[in-house]
Amino acid sequence: MVAEDGGRAPEAPTGDVVLRGGRGRRPRALAVLALLAVAATVAAGLAFAGARVGDSRSDAGEPPVAATAPATPASAVPTRHPDVAAVAEAFLTAWAGEDWPALQALISDQSLDAAAVHQEADRVLHISQADFRPEEPVVQGDTATVGFSATWTLEGLGDYAYDGELVLRLPAVEPPTTDPPTSASPLPSTPAPPSTPAPPSVRASAAVEQAPSIPAPPIDSDWRVDWWYPTVHPALTPEARFERVREAQPRAPILAADGTPLAVTDDSVVIALQPERMTDPQLILDALGAHTDANLDEVAATLARTDLDPAGVYPLTALPRDRYDAVRDAVYPVPGLVFREEITRRLALPEVTGRLVGSVGDITAEQLTEWGPPYRQGDRVGRSGLEQDFERQLAGVPVEEARIVDDAGLVESLIYVEGRDPQPVQTTVDPAAQQAAHAALEGVPQPAAVVGIDVASGEIRAAAFAPADGLDRALAVAYPPGSTFKIVTAAAALADGLAPEAPVDCPPTVTIGGRTLGNAGGYGPGAITFSEAFARSCNTAFARIAADRDDGELDAMAELFGFNAAYDPGLAAFGGSFPAPADLTERAAAAIGQARVESSTMHMASVAAAVASGTWRAPLLVRTGEPVEQRALPPEILEPLREMMRRVVAEGTGAAAALPGEPVAGKTGSAEFGTGPGPLPTHAWFAGYRGGMAVAVLVEGGGGGGAVAAPIAARFLAAMPAPEPAG
Repeated sequence: MVAEDGGRAPEAPTGDVVLRGGRGRRPRALAVLALLAVAATVAAGLAFAGARVGDSRSDAGEPPVAATAPATPASAVPTRHPDVAAVAEAFLTAWAGEDWPALQALISDQSLDAAAVHQEADRVLHISQADFRPEEPVVQGDTATVGFSATWTLEGLGDYAYDGELVLRLPAVEPPTTDPPTSASPLPSTPAPPSTPAPPSVRASAAVEQAPSIPAPPIDSDWRVDWWYPTVHPALTPEARFERVREAQPRAPILAADGTPLAVTDDSVVIALQPERMTDPQLILDALGAHTDANLDEVAATLARTDLDPAGVYPLTALPRDRYDAVRDAVYPVPGLVFREEITRRLALPEVTGRLVGSVGDITAEQLTEWGPPYRQGDRVGRSGLEQDFERQLAGVPVEEARIVDDAGLVESLIYVEGRDPQPVQTTVDPAAQQAAHAALEGVPQPAAVVGIDVASGEIRAAAFAPADGLDRALAVAYPPGSTFKIVTAAAALADGLAPEAPVDCPPTVTIGGRTLGNAGGYGPGAITFSEAFARSCNTAFARIAADRDDGELDAMAELFGFNAAYDPGLAAFGGSFPAPADLTERAAAAIGQARVESSTMHMASVAAAVASGTWRAPLLVRTGEPVEQRALPPEILEPLREMMRRVVAEGTGAAAALPGEPVAGKTGSAEFGTGPGPLPTHAWFAGYRGGMAVAVLVEGGGGGGAVAAPIAARFLAAMPAPEPAG
């Protein structure tokens, strides 16, 4: 076997002639192809067909010996001065530059279509460039040899180098005589060998039945290349052919947390109509109606169309391979039906996991440019979601080989690229939780997202969003978190010694650094406890609490909750961002989740999970075996903070999230966005947990988090298994 790069030829020393030719101007098919003569026709529908190179020479694969005149004394032969090197270089230059007429003109036996053999080698192997370095000629009388080193650049496979040889000859010359011979018998001509029947459409020959018109040679010399199959490659014979094979394994599955498949590869058979083959439309309707799940109204409409191309192919339905095998004898003989095998990607829960798992389709031009080899036009690849982000893992690497074979098997491997088996993607998704998140969003008129995170591990159990417009509001979109960020501010105040029952002031408005902040609905009872200010989501109290803390305290606590952390859950995602406040005014606004603070729905679910477990863990959607970043929270703040979050649901703004049994702990949020005078619109938020499941809900432009987001969280948590108490 030859390594992937095939072994490069050494650099030519100073003075060597290097003949190069680029071949990037022609598209090349992706299949196992073989040498074909110009007259050969490839049978339609034969994929990966290797065409034979036939011959009209001897059975042993050697060129026939031309009849020559009797030996004549050297002194009787005219003296000539052949430019062997120039002819050899002209031949190699024509080969490198794909100047097939010039190459053909330089061979001695014009009954052989050498150009077709070279051209098909170029096409079959997808040679994008060919470089040749000729050696000094060795001349013996009317025969010369010119060795050369060749490097072929095979698209997608790299360079293949080998050493070859050109044999050149002068044409035979009749010796000078004064009188014609009277007793010599005529020289016998070389008999043509018996022809060997070839399989239809797969056998070709370098020989042509009638000699074509001979093009003018590109150089003025009597020397010609005595062309035969080893001229192209030393291992090529009339019985051999070039092949390029590519063998890809079926795409690996995407798995749920418990190992059940979320997406698998199925073999299916597409049943289609080819109008020119149809004799009776009713036969097709009867067969498909009896043996498939095809929509017969749609089938009938297709059959009745008068604008169809008679030779076109129009899909009618598809069956899994096992179902097709069971009804094959009933549908295959029906005139007008044609069949095509196809590998399809099936989602276990398409309506639930489709947006997360993603889709598979034909590779785009952009993907082909970005990914490069081993991808080819026409490949089926991931187009979105996990299918796209983990394309190389799911698809693996196909085995690829350029080789010379004959009917007995491998003759020589030119380049062999070892493949890599596809590997499944192990997600953290719980199908039941994913279904619950999907169901919780039903009937929500605004764009929205639900993310569920396992408290103990930080793994994402559910990530649902709507609508299906390509915008992943669950993981990838950044929003101001609004009052859900008060979880972080409360943790900073508790760590600084502020007790839940300590008094704080909650006026309707407060002015800090020249900016006035207010409470929703004009709420402002005055003096209340810190815990009540959290439960009632008093903006003015929390703005003043942040303003009274030292610089950096809120920043440090935000980072313990994962803000500003760089982590990769497995899909393109946005975490949480807390830029250092520029002044006291910005710090007050940041304390209530405004200013420049941003978070994804996923990250706010991780904040709630951190309170429940005592440790913030970077959210994880795909298990890779890499350690997950963790940040422990101060243990002294945990129980007071958990109690404050339970109070939000028990008697505060999050009452709509309450459920029987194990209490729900959480925090609501109404995050302003946009600019302009007057009241700004708000996103509705809820972040909390119950037992071992944390949740965050975001409704774009939804208004109040307690009225809009909290009920969605309750629907999701109610569908989860009976929880064990957390903490």
